[in-house]
Amino acid sequence: MKFIFYFIFYFFFFASALSVSAQINDKPVKLVHYVLDSFTNGTVKTKSGEVHSQLLNYNLVTQEMIFEQGGKYLAIAYPQEIEMVLINERKFVPVNNAFYEWLGGSTFPLFVEYTCTIKEQGTQTGFGTTHTTASTSFKSLIKDGAAYRLQLPDEFQVIPEFSYYIRKKRQYYKVNNELQITRLFPDKKQVIKDWIKNNHTNFSRPEELILLVEQIQ
Repeated sequence: MKFIFYFIFYFFFFASALSVSAQINDKPVKLVHYVLDSFTNGTVKTKSGEVHSQLLNYNLVTQEMIFEQGGKYLAIAYPQEIEMVLINERKFVPVNNAFYEWLGGSTFPLFVEYTCTIKEQGTQTGFGTTHTTASTSFKSLIKDGAAYRLQLPDEFQVIPEFSYYIRKKRQYYKVNNELQITRLFPDKKQVIKDWIKNNHTNFSRPEELILLVEQIQ
């Protein structure tokens, strides 16, 4: 397991184009494309029982757990071999090569998946403003390693996005609205509907969703 940390490589890019190194910035940088405001001391626990202490953060663009080492930013190459990642008492677990954060619940635990949309500012032409597609923007960020740096190039805008999931019988089910959660728990449908109605549950607020999920544990 000592080889679990490597530079992450994508098969559709040249290896030379995937340097994810970056010098530590002496000035505070707003990490708009990471979950946490800064790289923070955390613990990586592998399924084989090993424990690694690292400076960690989660990258919204690539959906990878990134660690800082020797002034460089590297991705955990094999998330499927990770049991969990703990950062400031926040727990992240690997799901489909990404990491979801555990929000609460035991029998039916609630998780949030962090993603984002990348928009590249348009350029003026004789026919108006042109915009680069999200797919092209993503590829350009990966190709030169920009997605791993502390600060993205000025022309890129990050729009954070969130999806919520409940784990039931080892499967993850999306619960972003009332219909999705009542379909998942038909026997608790009335309990869920009454709670949402009486508490005016806002599914965009994780603390309110946590309270709702507590009713079905």
